[in-house]
Amino acid sequence: NEKIEVATLLSAASSQISFATTITDTATITHSLATKDVIIQLYDVTTDETVYADVERASVNTSTITFASTPTNSVRVLVQKIG
Repeated sequence: NEKIEVATLLSAASSQISFATTITDTATITHSLATKDVIIQLYDVTTDETVYADVERASVNTSTITFASTPTNSVRVLVQKIG
């Protein structure tokens, strides 16, 4: 038996169901969650406002985020596996 901290356990579990990164323009991200069943949310890192873009689930491990015009600020991409 081995003692494990709850925070360590939660961190390990979270890494299997979520992914986050920051982008500055249209980009393909690799989330490696092995499914197209993901929710993707975007927000401006300066204003914390939701950002809207076209999102394509290109494969079970990647998604492409496309903006109509280049965002003024960096954009945080949050990906969560569903199911």
